[in-house]
Amino acid sequence: MGQQTKPLQGKKLLVVEDEPAVAMDYVATLESAGAKTVATARTVAEAIDHVRRDHVDAAVVDFVLGDRNSSTLQAELHDRRVPFVVVSGYPPVLVRRDRDQRVLHKPVMPDHLCAAVIAVCRGE
Repeated sequence: MGQQTKPLQGKKLLVVEDEPAVAMDYVATLESAGAKTVATARTVAEAIDHVRRDHVDAAVVDFVLGDRNSSTLQAELHDRRVPFVVVSGYPPVLVRRDRDQRVLHKPVMPDHLCAAVIAVCRGE
């Protein structure tokens, strides 16, 4: 398939989700859009360790994880200039760090997830 059909071609993405089935769905969706490497993390600590160790182009971050909410991780991603999308069952007003932040409401449709990740990778 050409670049047009694989909009995330070559992007290294981090999926931070503590529900394994949901994480697997996100990974499959992102890989089908061409993501080259998709790493997963189930906790804030694991995700922060990953971004400090390896380069990622963007992240999909659940707001509430097993060890705590992802505010600390979001700050780390922001400081490292790694774009990210937050997913949550909570209303966006309770989750959003700033008004331009992308927040998707669970359950997330695959096309909405891809569109949001593509947009943050483009700096939109």
